Amino acid sequence: MKRLVAQAAVMLLFLASALLASDGGAPFNIHSVKMGDTLESVARLYGADAANIAAANGISAEDLPPAGTVVLVPKSPGDVLATLYEAKRRGLGAWPKPRMEDSFLAPLTVQPAADVEKPPAPTPAAEPVAGHVVRSHTVREGDNPYRISREYGVSLTELLSANNLTEGSVIRIGDVLTIPVHSEQGPSTDPPPADVRKPSALEPPKAEQPPPEPPARQVRPRLIWPLKGGAPPVMSDTSFGEGLVSKATPGERVGAAADGTVLHGGWMRNFGNAVFINHGEGLATFYGGLGTIYVKSGDKIRSGDRIGLVGPAEGDSARFVFHVLKEGKSVDPAPWLGTKKD
Repeated sequence: MKRLVAQAAVMLLFLASALLASDGGAPFNIHSVKMGDTLESVARLYGADAANIAAANGISAEDLPPAGTVVLVPKSPGDVLATLYEAKRRGLGAWPKPRMEDSFLAPLTVQPAADVEKPPAPTPAAEPVAGHVVRSHTVREGDNPYRISREYGVSLTELLSANNLTEGSVIRIGDVLTIPVHSEQGPSTDPPPADVRKPSALEPPKAEQPPPEPPARQVRPRLIWPLKGGAPPVMSDTSFGEGLVSKATPGERVGAAADGTVLHGGWMRNFGNAVFINHGEGLATFYGGLGTIYVKSGDKIRSGDRIGLVGPAEGDSARFVFHVLKEGKSVDPAPWLGTKKD
């Protein structure tokens, strides 16, 4: 009985650590390797595939890195590529840490507003008093409410009222007081704006404005297939989400599917050399199975520009892999390539 209770307690501890490691809306969970962890035990803990964890973190399919190493666990097969990119971007798992500031990779997608450090909000100004404009005064040595009211030509009562003070209140050097100063023009006597004026009995009623036209249907960016030749692509049967795989000739030219910015070009476990391209508005493309690469992070490219060559054959033929990612998740490439209707 005690053994069952102990096992249950350990399982609850693992589940709690998994929940705490969740990275909000990110496509991965964050796991810190502990003594005794195995790739299979971590996969069971998060309900993930062990091979996907290994691929995303650039680690061996048999062994986890040492205790204390942080790895990212993809939440679904469609999240593997985004998780792999983020692990390499952060230098987690077996991926090397960026050595120089300019070697840090750009995020694959725009970070949520909650993750972006925001500047502190400015202190709201005091509410203006009707018929007044508002100024401020920083208390100096020797100042008192009466002297300040005389300096700005306002009554002591107005000054105290604007700052929620009484005649017995103490002000200190550095305090900022609101000074209500009577406007030289006095309260505005201009008529209200046309859109808030009441219609006169002599004025004809305004014609009703036609209803606004519905927004135009968003046009999905058209991508081009990166290869000129080779066998027709087929849907990937890998566990990395929806993608296209094509048998290709080693050395065959690979072009960019659309205009964009290169996020990364380099070696990636299970894909050989690979390239990520950001096309804006949450859309990115992935090109795996490359040999030679002609682009680097930050390069601006146009649709069809050469980004690399298909790598050497593995087995019977070379294998080119293509994925479309929307908001960091692998999606069916066919609609984006115009080979399938929505």
